[in-house]
Amino acid sequence: MCKHVWGKVFPYISMAEIRENITRTPIAAPPAPSRARAATRLTGDPDHDFLRRMSDHHLDLIRITHAAIESNRDASLAAAIRRFEEAHDHELDALLSLLQRIYNDAFVPQTNPENDFIAEMLRKHRSDNMKALLEAAEKSEADAVRILNDYLPKSKQRQVRSLAEN
Repeated sequence: MCKHVWGKVFPYISMAEIRENITRTPIAAPPAPSRARAATRLTGDPDHDFLRRMSDHHLDLIRITHAAIESNRDASLAAAIRRFEEAHDHELDALLSLLQRIYNDAFVPQTNPENDFIAEMLRKHRSDNMKALLEAAEKSEADAVRILNDYLPKSKQRQVRSLAEN
């Protein structure tokens, strides 16, 4: 799922280039750990839990891209940011649809307060929003890879595994 989105949406930017060119200076202090998102309520079923965890992941990225679109001043970046948002919006719809169809689960994903904070910084600081978006996307994609690596060896549902592998 997420491992392929980056190349489709930003084919001209590699993750290696981002790592080399982004400075690691944060915009401001992140929220305190006590404000961290409550852990997604897990069910014990690896397929069900994967769909829930990835739904949270996609909602986080959608929230950040909404903020980047709102604060963007560079017309040349607008289309790329919108494609990134649309890709994750499509994935979130697919995940929620499977949760409903397979598990009759009307799960409501939650955003991470750290990503809410990043979204607010994007809105407040209109300059260099692409850098902040790329930093957040890189971190989020690394989280998605961890979720995938944890899930794939345990997968049972063919539909869910197929979604995870694409």
